[in-house]
Amino acid sequence: MKLKCLLPLLFVFAPYSLASEAEVAADQSLVKLNTWHISVAMGYGVKTNPLHSGDNFPLILVPSVKYYGEQIYFDNGDLGYTFNETESYNLSLVAKLNREFAHFVDWHPTNILGSVSFSSGHSLSVSSDNLDQTISELEKIAGEGDFVTNPGNGDPIDAPADSKNYKLSFAELSKRQWSIDLGLQANWYFAQQSQLSLGIYTDVFNRHGGQNINLNLSHYSYYFNRWKVRYKLGIEWLSSDLVNYYYGVSAADKVHSDYYYQAKSAVLPYVSISPSYPISSSWQILGSFSYQKLDESIKSSPIVIKDNRMTLFAGVNYVF
Repeated sequence: MKLKCLLPLLFVFAPYSLASEAEVAADQSLVKLNTWHISVAMGYGVKTNPLHSGDNFPLILVPSVKYYGEQIYFDNGDLGYTFNETESYNLSLVAKLNREFAHFVDWHPTNILGSVSFSSGHSLSVSSDNLDQTISELEKIAGEGDFVTNPGNGDPIDAPADSKNYKLSFAELSKRQWSIDLGLQANWYFAQQSQLSLGIYTDVFNRHGGQNINLNLSHYSYYFNRWKVRYKLGIEWLSSDLVNYYYGVSAADKVHSDYYYQAKSAVLPYVSISPSYPISSSWQILGSFSYQKLDESIKSSPIVIKDNRMTLFAGVNYVF
């Protein structure tokens, strides 16, 4: 039976493995080729949104949809073509939606598919006092800022006496648009439990004309024979054009000139830890915590009120 190593699964963050076929049922990082792989994570979690008036996104039911062929693959919204592959290395051409836009809309695919990432969106209507409390506590950790409300009549927002200490609602600015990244992603596998990944992307439709680079190192270990814990340490670089398009403020936003903000390039370090425990061939207990520190270029924007973005989740995953 031919198997292929996949990118991390939703929530599980299962790493690259050289497991035998007999281990496939217990290790979701190996799957068959030319087959759709669908799973649903069910549990309790939240993704924070650093934007002012950008609600946090609760994680209750999150699907994962993947397909891997001989060379073409679809992975929770990412479309790729692998044209160079060995046992220890592969190189792919990848097209994907830029994840910064996920903060500005409800139904960005990265808020629905493969949600354990560093992008966030608006919250769904979930009636849960405990969830509201968790979100509130996360917001207190991240920090809130003062803000200015729009008069509601379409007129430009006037600046307060000390506008630099105030924040704007992103909803009052001109709409940011979707953008598609196209680029190369390389993965190196070593020590059977570690993976180094490098992705270099550019805005293929010139929505903002920017570029981004993602470099990360992941490693997993087993504890008590069954518990698998995956650790990831990474860093992202976003070009000034990309950052300014989403987080800058200009005359096009129809606000007072005191609010204008020209963003620079940004460097964003991040870390995550993801434990999982197989119950059966279909069920898995899992958890995940991710934290990314925002660059000064982003957190100084008038529409940003937090200096980080986080994802927290605990629950179970069912593979169909």
